[in-house]
Amino acid sequence: MKPALFAAAVAFMLAACAGNQVDSVAPACTGAPYDVCTTEHDCLNELCFNFGDIGRVCSVPCTAGDDAPCTIDGKAGTCSDQSGAAFCKPSAPTTCIHSLSDAGV
Repeated sequence: MKPALFAAAVAFMLAACAGNQVDSVAPACTGAPYDVCTTEHDCLNELCFNFGDIGRVCSVPCTAGDDAPCTIDGKAGTCSDQSGAAFCKPSAPTTCIHSLSDAGV
């Protein structure tokens, strides 16, 4: 199937699903800091960290006690020391999807 035809078919199926509106689907993950992730390959900097209470999130390194680098694109975070390595932890990850199957389609 040609890519354009496939994209049109997917868009049609999304629009046709009862209770699933296209505008209610979260945006695609970009691998930016604070995006949800499954593996390091989901993150631009290949740093996917499991924070436990909020799950796996793309993060950036920081210095324990210094939260300044953890405000990213206006979203505040804290520098979390995890067994000798410190990473920025958001209060909640950015809601996004990695594929249409993540969206329940």
